[in-house]
Amino acid sequence: MGSDELLADQAEIDGSYLLAAAPDNGFALAPPGETHTAFTGELLRILQTGVPGQPRELDMDVIYQHLRRELAAKGRPLPQRRARNTAGRLLLARNQAFDPAAAQNHPRCRP
Repeated sequence: MGSDELLADQAEIDGSYLLAAAPDNGFALAPPGETHTAFTGELLRILQTGVPGQPRELDMDVIYQHLRRELAAKGRPLPQRRARNTAGRLLLARNQAFDPAAAQNHPRCRP
């Protein structure tokens, strides 16, 4: 899929997407000695290193699901989301972990 097609797909996104570090009645965690909160640190790691096994571009829903898994595995506060309509399909970043060879066997990941 060419970049022009991706831009056309983005024009079809309708809605809103809210991604939060913790539940309404919870607190974000700022681990001692770390530069960022747990949420921000994990989000930056995802944007810098990518998500293995996912498509060339990362949408909001893929990022949220990965954030939730990673933070849960570390025993940290779970992120929350509120999504309307198709906003979860909004592409946020290129997937730095994208593997074109592996994508040939996975229809969602094809370049």
